[in-house]
Amino acid sequence: MFWKLKAVSDQIIGNPDYYEDIEGYYRYRNILQEASPKKPRDFLSRGEFVVGGQALAPFGAANCVKDFIRTATFIRGIRDAIAHALEVFDERPLEILYVGPGPYATLALPQTTQFHPDQIRFTLIERHQESLDNAMAVIDHFGARRYFSKFICDDAYFVGSRIMLRRAPDIVIMEVMNRALYTEPQAALTRVMGPLCKILIPEEVIVTGSFETDPPRDKYDMDLGEIARLNRNFQGKLDLHRQIPVRTAGPDAKH
Repeated sequence: MFWKLKAVSDQIIGNPDYYEDIEGYYRYRNILQEASPKKPRDFLSRGEFVVGGQALAPFGAANCVKDFIRTATFIRGIRDAIAHALEVFDERPLEILYVGPGPYATLALPQTTQFHPDQIRFTLIERHQESLDNAMAVIDHFGARRYFSKFICDDAYFVGSRIMLRRAPDIVIMEVMNRALYTEPQAALTRVMGPLCKILIPEEVIVTGSFETDPPRDKYDMDLGEIARLNRNFQGKLDLHRQIPVRTAGPDAKH
């Protein structure tokens, strides 16, 4: 089955046009679901609370693969980051920490078709054991286990605090931004993981805000501008429930 993964990964990575990627993306989604012991509808639908938010439930994480533009963009970006890291860092294999891989390890598997296991090694951190078990089964289905060294079921915030690796990660992959950062803990994890790694993916998330009324009322609408930049240097807090005072812009304000 590795050859199927290789073919679809080459198609996604080699084609920069998102809309022409639809065929490759659907092929990728289909082979992931075929490799999975569980169907998407059978996954747990309630997420666990973690430091800084709520971890996306296995059901929701499984459905993230439907967003083909997001999936293709991250797969390509991670591939480019790994290629760059191999040029500038000496130690091998590169240690790659993947936070929140869900039940398919969607963003990691294509990388196993582009690099040798002597070059890259993944550690997966997932809050839900159901997702982690399923991801391991999918990885085994494609014969890619040699690219993975650890599978950790825990709150990534605490794992980051104690670094359960032989050395600090070269790359950290973290896409936990459900509902525009309102629920998932991207900010809290960036604060912990950012200083530990050499490359953070995404490299930077710029958070801006505005107030709008419905119907529009210029008297109350306002642009809040930049609220935060989540990158390796971020050491603040981002609590959208508290930092954006939804009533200050007028009686009908929303954000």
